[in-house]
Amino acid sequence: MTFKFVLTSLLLVLSVVIAIQSLNVPSGNLCGINGHPVEYNCRGKRDGNYPHPSKCTHYIACTAGIVACEIECAQNHTGTPLHYVQNSGPSPQTSRCDYPEVANCNNDGCNYAKSNKIIPQANRCSIGGVPFNYDCSGHADGNYPHPKKCTHYIACTAQLVACEMECAGNHTSTPLHYVQDSGPSPQTSRCDYPEVANCHRECNL
Repeated sequence: MTFKFVLTSLLLVLSVVIAIQSLNVPSGNLCGINGHPVEYNCRGKRDGNYPHPSKCTHYIACTAGIVACEIECAQNHTGTPLHYVQNSGPSPQTSRCDYPEVANCNNDGCNYAKSNKIIPQANRCSIGGVPFNYDCSGHADGNYPHPKKCTHYIACTAQLVACEMECAGNHTSTPLHYVQDSGPSPQTSRCDYPEVANCHRECNL
């Protein structure tokens, strides 16, 4: 059993070394001179370039489904970085940066000074959450009243990601109501019985 474990570990280390060598990049810097390692889920993605989730002037280069590198676009004649053309990748032969009016990047992260956090693409909302069209700009991470549903609330993350969450059910399986002024801290925000929550929205919308 021990011999099999050691052999398996050695084979795993050898495969990683071979993968690194095949990239033709020094093991100390897998992203090369112009790139920086970044937390981004490249699993299941082809090798190539992908839109940055929060910066129009950058893009993400994925390699081997493991390595993620943040790379800045080249600059224009005035020294201002160009914008990554969102649908030009992932092929390195077609992906490119261009002038803002051509790239037409309009994601929430274009003004990236408000947030440099990167949210993994695979699952932006936790289990039970659904992506929702809600402006989390300027909001601290936490929970906020739903604009239309008393039985739901909105969870904001990194001022970019908004998730619609449903309150738990009471003893009759009827959803409770979100207590409007209990957030945004997850430690204090809560759902409770309608007479306690005192939500006056159109709860059936």
